[in-house]
Amino acid sequence: MKQLLLAGALYGLAYYVFENVFNFIAYDLFDKKKTWKEKLRLKSSITASFWMIPVGSSIGLIMHLFFMIPFNYTNIFILLLVGIIGCVVITGHELGAGILLNIKLKLNLWHYDTKLNYKNQIDIFHSIGWFFITYLLLFIDKILF
Repeated sequence: MKQLLLAGALYGLAYYVFENVFNFIAYDLFDKKKTWKEKLRLKSSITASFWMIPVGSSIGLIMHLFFMIPFNYTNIFILLLVGIIGCVVITGHELGAGILLNIKLKLNLWHYDTKLNYKNQIDIFHSIGWFFITYLLLFIDKILF
């Protein structure tokens, strides 16, 4: 039980930090209106909401439980399947949380305004990112737990 609480807390905080770093890189680092002095302050104009912590915690717990299944991680096909499953789980969870928090409760935590999105809650670019982040989560999970 302690392991699950620790995993949830770590993944929730990591998701919150990841969202803030991603927002800084995506929206501020290449903003031509900002001077280099402003960019070096590392302050994002878009700060992730506190609600990213429970969303990240629940995703982290699901992935942690998934990683507890004994796999042969030396098989490339199993690793590919793990990445695909992680991508689908994280994207699906993001869609569910987005529909609840953004559309139903109108918190407007994120809004993917790309051509390839669904209800502005998920998009193909972030889903591809979740595919690769699954391997980072797997690596961290195996080291920590």
